[in-house]
Amino acid sequence: MKNNPYYIKSNILNYINKRKYSSAKNLINLLYLNERKKGVYVYVKDLINYLEEPYDLSSKEKYNYQTYENFYKHFYEALKNKDYLEAYLTIKDEDYSNDFDKKIIKTLLEQIHDLNRYNSFNINIIVNNILENGLTSEDILILKKVLAKSELDNFEYYILEIINTKELLNGNSVEDFSYSLDIYQNQKPNQIFELAMQYGDYLKALQILETKFYQNYLDKKEIKKYEFIKCLLNNLLSNEELKSKEEIKKEKFLNKKMKKLNNLDKYVNSELFVRAMRYYKEQKRFFNEEDNLFYETMFKYGISCLKYEYEIVKDDNSDEVKRLIKKLEIGKK
Repeated sequence: MKNNPYYIKSNILNYINKRKYSSAKNLINLLYLNERKKGVYVYVKDLINYLEEPYDLSSKEKYNYQTYENFYKHFYEALKNKDYLEAYLTIKDEDYSNDFDKKIIKTLLEQIHDLNRYNSFNINIIVNNILENGLTSEDILILKKVLAKSELDNFEYYILEIINTKELLNGNSVEDFSYSLDIYQNQKPNQIFELAMQYGDYLKALQILETKFYQNYLDKKEIKKYEFIKCLLNNLLSNEELKSKEEIKKEKFLNKKMKKLNNLDKYVNSELFVRAMRYYKEQKRFFNEEDNLFYETMFKYGISCLKYEYEIVKDDNSDEVKRLIKKLEIGKK
């Protein structure tokens, strides 16, 4: 039993969860003796080596490797090139509860992501993390620490000013910091934004950002800057406190639910009702009672229709039969 690869992988995961990396590596060496190929555990060892002696990862823009539309190709290319933050963001919403190899990699990447989120001095990494995961009180402290330098560009200066204003407000109305200015007439949207930020007219700045004028820009880095300022201004102009970890967790769950619904709709639209039903049963916890009734009725109706079609034409050797066999996921009798 102790030499069983699944038993070894289970213990590797337990050690990783407890941050006992040297023990995990010892078991990986044992695993090498039990399997013909080292496979993904070459990557696992690299990830553990990083966690044992971490260094500041480069921003995503500095990595130079081929990207793929194929989900897994892109993930493994990022992993191979040690772009660990990109690798994690690629798979962070995937459920690998039935795949030890991927679950181990995801756990390690998540630990690296958390380590970099709260220890990085790279402004691009911090911005990416906040846009991906929401703003927390820890992020405000990190931003202040990182921006405590003599020379700031416009973007960094705006961030610092918004944070300082947040502290000055201390629960007071933001109207005390708003202005009635007549300088915006006949100005382009980007000029209005610059003027509003220059004069601390944050209500106007957020109003112009809500038009998403920056979406036409070719430079994605510039677009991200505007989105980040909008994120900070929304927080500044809200009477609510910074999001709690529980609220962020709830938002992630809702995002995950929408992703599951989108995947489900994709199967249904392709008339892959059997696959959709199997997928639905695995993800049932994401749906309320009304959703359940709707999908179960639709699946049963769709499968019945396909079976009826199949019974009519099953004796033919046509493309139509092949299509129905594929959609019903059956072997031809």
